[in-house]
Amino acid sequence: MRLEKFSIGNPAAVIAAALLVLLFGWIAMARLPIQLLPDTQQPQLFIQVGWREAAPSELEEALIEPIEEAMRGLPGMKEMRANAGRGFGGVALTFGIGTDMTRVMLDVVSRLNTLPSLPPDADEPRVFAGDNWQGANAASMLVRPLPGNPVTDPASVYQKLMEEVVEPRLARVPGVSRVNLEGGRPREVRVSFDPHRLAALGLTPSRLAELVAGARDVSAGFANVGRRQFTVRFTGKEPVSQLGELIVGWSGGGKTTDPLGSQGERPLYLREVADIQIAYQDARAFTYRNGVPGYYITVNRTSESNIVGLLDGIKEAIAELNAGPLAQEKLVMDLSWDASVYVRRAVGFVQESLIIGILLAVGGLWYFLRGPRALLVLAATIPLSLAFAVITLHALERTLNVISLAGLAFSTGIVIDAALIVQGNILRYVQEGKNAWDATLDGAREVIPALFASMLTSVAIFLPVLFMEGLEGQLFKDLAITMSVSHAASLLVAMTVIPAANRWALARGIPADSHGHWWQAMARLAMRATEAPAARAAWIVALVVGATAFTLLMRPKPDYLPVAPTENVWGNFRLPPGGNLATFQREVAPVVIARLQPYYEGQKEPAIKYYNFSAFAGGGQGVVVAYARDPEKTQEVVKLLKEEILAGLPDTAAFANRGSLLSVDGNNAREIRLWLQGPELEGLMAAAKVAEQEIPKAIPDTFPQPYPPLEFSQPELQLKPDEWRISRAGLDRNTVSRSLRAYTGGLWAGEYFDGNERLDIILKGSEWTSPEQLAELPLMTPQAGIQTVGELTRIQTTVGPSELARINGRRTITVGFEPPEDMSLDEAIERIREQVEPKVRAVLPDNAQLSYAGSANDLQEALKAMANNFALALLILFALMAALFRSVWDSLLVMLVIPVSTAGGIAALRLLGLFSFQALDLLTMIGFIILLGLVVNAAILLVDQTRAREHAGMARRDAVQQALETRARPIVLSTLTAVLGMLPLIVMPGLGSAVYRGLAAVVAGGMVIGTLFTWFLMPALLRIGEARKPAARLASTPVSELEAQGR
Repeated sequence: MRLEKFSIGNPAAVIAAALLVLLFGWIAMARLPIQLLPDTQQPQLFIQVGWREAAPSELEEALIEPIEEAMRGLPGMKEMRANAGRGFGGVALTFGIGTDMTRVMLDVVSRLNTLPSLPPDADEPRVFAGDNWQGANAASMLVRPLPGNPVTDPASVYQKLMEEVVEPRLARVPGVSRVNLEGGRPREVRVSFDPHRLAALGLTPSRLAELVAGARDVSAGFANVGRRQFTVRFTGKEPVSQLGELIVGWSGGGKTTDPLGSQGERPLYLREVADIQIAYQDARAFTYRNGVPGYYITVNRTSESNIVGLLDGIKEAIAELNAGPLAQEKLVMDLSWDASVYVRRAVGFVQESLIIGILLAVGGLWYFLRGPRALLVLAATIPLSLAFAVITLHALERTLNVISLAGLAFSTGIVIDAALIVQGNILRYVQEGKNAWDATLDGAREVIPALFASMLTSVAIFLPVLFMEGLEGQLFKDLAITMSVSHAASLLVAMTVIPAANRWALARGIPADSHGHWWQAMARLAMRATEAPAARAAWIVALVVGATAFTLLMRPKPDYLPVAPTENVWGNFRLPPGGNLATFQREVAPVVIARLQPYYEGQKEPAIKYYNFSAFAGGGQGVVVAYARDPEKTQEVVKLLKEEILAGLPDTAAFANRGSLLSVDGNNAREIRLWLQGPELEGLMAAAKVAEQEIPKAIPDTFPQPYPPLEFSQPELQLKPDEWRISRAGLDRNTVSRSLRAYTGGLWAGEYFDGNERLDIILKGSEWTSPEQLAELPLMTPQAGIQTVGELTRIQTTVGPSELARINGRRTITVGFEPPEDMSLDEAIERIREQVEPKVRAVLPDNAQLSYAGSANDLQEALKAMANNFALALLILFALMAALFRSVWDSLLVMLVIPVSTAGGIAALRLLGLFSFQALDLLTMIGFIILLGLVVNAAILLVDQTRAREHAGMARRDAVQQALETRARPIVLSTLTAVLGMLPLIVMPGLGSAVYRGLAAVVAGGMVIGTLFTWFLMPALLRIGEARKPAARLASTPVSELEAQGR
């Protein structure tokens, strides 16, 4: 039994099925994870390394480069980035979308096991899912004291609480890759000694470190004693409080001897030459929340996690911590950065636009139909068709984001089209005198083949989108799914619900078409305009050639992703070259806080709702994040940070800008990066300085950010060993270097495990504050007595890099910047190539390279992919129509409306640009692909109807006129409902509206202009050869069937 016949005979079953679809659609909508955009994050792994007190160059040589060598050739790896700072670093591996990360993780761990021996005090490499240091964190939290809590340094007082309670709880949240205790000061066993006393007693730091390291338990194996087997253990470990009782030597008669030599009269204990205590490491960061010191925590997410679900889990964890362990310590945790707020607001805004669009589309139908029952039946096709799309998204494990919601909004008016055709055809048969059953059955049955062909054409143009790879494929796949499924579902609804509900809809008679004279007037106008052969030629040339020329001349510059600013302001700055964190916190932090407080307290405008002020020693960077109380004044806060809050800080470069909703792999989606790569760091720095100076000249209002810093800003005291003196003194270079480390940053002497926690044992001499004091520090030697550091080495003052960066195994300096919001990415890249690149290459070393990365490189790849897929969509469309008409000529006639609709989309973009900046970004480009499947429908209708009338023997002129008269109503209603459904996406302002506004404008503008001029272009094309005998049958569809389509 055919579907339409079953529906007519079983209306109750059809209605029940429709209600179930709506129910399942509602459930699927509620269960879909919410996200701003489809997941564009490329899978990443991060290998973290650490080496206490190591300089960047040492860490690069000993840890980073061997890891890079081991990771080369990993399957699916697209990029390898490395960073080496002071004492820490990492290697970030980026893979292509779809890579099996479980297998990759096993491969990475296996390769790490093949690394050569690491320095004894270096940390073992650790592997994390996600990227630890590129781009923004998934979330950031601040733990601060409550009123009445006198603690001013939470990092030192509450470190154990953070490590044992807070970090594990946050790490259990699904989707968390790693919890970073940025404000942490880990504990260590510190053995503090006086170098002068140590040397006077005949001991060296190296010897002292060996003795302390020997205080540990050692297993000697197993021994069989009779019937029993004993474990033999040397229990040499002592509690920290008892380490001072270790004997480091013997003294007598004023002479101190080595414990392995002859013994004196009394033992010399470790407590007599050193102080032993559990201490906190030096601070590597500080954070203030609204002027109050806090403990800063960040969270990295896994590549496949959902940001809204992740933040929901983090909020639940924060509530538990605040109600329990933190409250007991008079602490509270604030969620400092919550991206889910913006995501929910943006998605909620699209949902509102979707509802308003549905109401507008239904209102437009009401104006023309005026029959409440018929209108209700037609309106029901919208939620039913969209419900199928939502169910499909859930089944495919996609997300509810602004792209998928925009696809639903675009479909609101379009999915009514099939129902309009079926209902119109049924009404025609009723007017001819058939009974309701026969009219419904024949009317629905006759149009189904044509509707199926039309649906197939609309869906087929999305096939290239479904197979797109990379970021473009991730972005557009949801749009293709929602629009394709909703279009296909609209045909199913038209075949079932419309016939089933038809008897009820027609119970009160057939509503008369009060606008019939409009359709006749439109047909007469088009016929008069194309009456003469010269006029027809003029219409064809003017519209096709003119539209093509207009598109080429007026198309905006291409861009990557739209500008979508948030309401938070980021002020970034670098610490003074060579400055230490403690001095910056003591001298600069109070100044910044004093400048911010009047705005936070509301004494000055623009008032600030809350702010965070942080600085980090590792990268020498700091940040102020501020939120305006009035979101409309966010741009004023940007100006405030630039011109007042961060202005005039000594030796500090600062800039401020708004955050962005859109990011690619954690970076701003509009960031352009210049990579300068080569072995000579000085030459790269010189070239990067030229780029930093020239970019603002070429593109005003930009703030280039070089990374790493473009100068050897880290002061160094280089101690060159005096080989002759060291050898004569009975020492070697290793002993001297270990002693220098003990005198300065601390010598690692092993680890201490108390049963719960593993602590580093650090041997550290008393602090020195000048190179002269360092030179006077003594060192006991076997053959030359006490020698000073200045006698064993030559000290010189110089500078070195504070950080090193490597990309794909090569040293790299990156100069990144974001074009102004009113400039497209393509225009910015063009200016850089013409005005900046030649000057940079002029100073770039011969063995170095310059390349573009970030969105600059992504844009070029995306443009190629979009061009290829647009051409493929055109080919698919042409082939389908040729098969439908059985005529290449008629297919070509329909294709000629595409330049007109494309010009309409470009015109809409230009019109939109008069009110706000609008570039031709990737999301906007997909609108032109959507147009292909929409604007040809009107042309298909006219060609089908004309050829059918000619086949019946009608003269071509009469056939064209009758086609115009019978197809005017469905063409106008279809265009009207589609545009009204999209209108809220274009005109309604709101957070994230910039993401889809250009896309909606292209589709709406292309449909309006395309439909308007198609009304004149298609008669001109169809009337070619009008004086000849009516053409032979060119369409495969029977005349009665085409007449019954009722469009």
